[in-house]
Amino acid sequence: MLVGGIEPDGSTPKKEETTKPDVLVGDFNKDGLLNIFDLSLMKYFVFKNNDEYKIIGDFNSDKSFNLSDVVKFSRFILNCDK
Repeated sequence: MLVGGIEPDGSTPKKEETTKPDVLVGDFNKDGLLNIFDLSLMKYFVFKNNDEYKIIGDFNSDKSFNLSDVVKFSRFILNCDK
């Protein structure tokens, strides 16, 4: 039984590890919105070799970030992707 933040044996309980927060795919400026500003950054980062961009940029969920993602995101932003 936990009393005042300390276990009866005198130890303190281990804090639960926090997991990495979910990423909004396509949200390059991390404002919680998907818009033309993200598209601009996506086009800039598509050829940069960075694991963070690979996760954020994989808009078509094929486990890679490439021009296909930029095209799909562009169509999404323009409301052409049905």
